[in-house]
Amino acid sequence: MLFFEVFDQLNVDNSLAELFADVEVVKVVASRQNNKVLTYIQSTRLIARKIIKKMEYQLQKQLFAGTQNEVQLCDNYVLSAQYTLENLWNLYEESFYEELQDVSILDYNVLRNSEISFTEDTMTLKMEDTFLNRKKGADIKQMLELTFSQRFNHHVKIVFEFLEREEEDQEKMCEYEYVKVANVRFDSDDEGGSPESHGGQPESAGEQVAASAGQAGGSESAAKKAETPAKTESSQPKKEE
Repeated sequence: MLFFEVFDQLNVDNSLAELFADVEVVKVVASRQNNKVLTYIQSTRLIARKIIKKMEYQLQKQLFAGTQNEVQLCDNYVLSAQYTLENLWNLYEESFYEELQDVSILDYNVLRNSEISFTEDTMTLKMEDTFLNRKKGADIKQMLELTFSQRFNHHVKIVFEFLEREEEDQEKMCEYEYVKVANVRFDSDDEGGSPESHGGQPESAGEQVAASAGQAGGSESAAKKAETPAKTESSQPKKEE
C-alpha cells in the first residue's frame, strides 16, 4: 500500500507530501519491548535523512501523540543501475553524516576528517594513524556496511589506510612529551633548595646553564673576600707548541 493510504489521516505540507506520494509501506511492526512502531517503507528515489526525520515527527505528533510509542521509519530504496557506489555516496553523503552524528559524535568526526575514495564496490577511508581512529574505525565500518546493505541492497567493502603523522606534528608531539615528563626535584639539604635531578645532575640544558651560573657567582664572591695574589709565571697562559 502507498504511504498515504496507510496513514490517510496524516496532513503535511505539499513538498513533504510530494516526496512520499509514491512511497510504499511494506509492513508496520509494533514492538512492546522498546515501545517502537517500526514502519518499513520502500522508494524508487532517494529521500534525505532530514526529510525522513521530519515525517517521523509529523507521524508522532498527529497520530501517536497520546501513546508511549516512538515512530521510526525504516527506509529502503530500489534504485537503477546508474547509482554506482560513488554516485550513491555523493548524493546521500550528508544523510550518512547526520545519521552517524546522532549515534556517536566521535565516529562522526573521524569519518568527517577522512579522505574517501572508491574503486568499484570498495570504499577506502584514509586517516591519520592514531589510537582513536583505529578504535572508531571498526564502528564506522560496521555502520556503513550495514546501511549500504539494508537500505540500498548494496554490498560494500570498507578498507582503511592509516597514514603516518606529518613530521611537523611529530616534532611538536616530541617537544610536548619532553616538557611533560621533565621532573625536577628540590633537595632539602641545600639551604636555598637547588634544583637537581635524581642523579644529582641538572636534567636539561637550561638547568645546566643555571647551575654553572650559580657556581660562577659563588666563586666570584669568594674571590672578592680573599686578597688577589700576584701573578706568577705559572699563571701565564702557555703558548701552543
